[in-house]
Amino acid sequence: MNYSQTESCLAFKAGTCLCGFGGLTYPVPSKVFCLPPYTQAIQPYQFGHPYTKKTCLWLKGLPPLESTNVVEPVATWCPSGSYSHKHGEQHKGMFTTDRAKNRAKTFQGIAKAMAEQWGNL
Repeated sequence: MNYSQTESCLAFKAGTCLCGFGGLTYPVPSKVFCLPPYTQAIQPYQFGHPYTKKTCLWLKGLPPLESTNVVEPVATWCPSGSYSHKHGEQHKGMFTTDRAKNRAKTFQGIAKAMAEQWGNL
């Protein structure tokens, strides 16, 4: 897939091709996917959940999402690749099985912030 096809795919998934604004969330992508640069990166601990799980946002026509309840992270939600085997206990992650399902999780605090901050736009 070339860059313009990827951009079209992102625009379609985010609904930006129809309404002029939208957003798409995704874990940090691998360079092999040739995705355009993300607009913002957020963490669950910025929205009341004590975990790290970097999530990228591609925003069009939306303001950056503002943190609502910053707390101290105590663990990684889901390790990426072999990362958990190379680091300390805090970075092993909450889940080491069923990684794909757990990496896809949208935390309630993040969803609530999106609804409250973008719901009336």
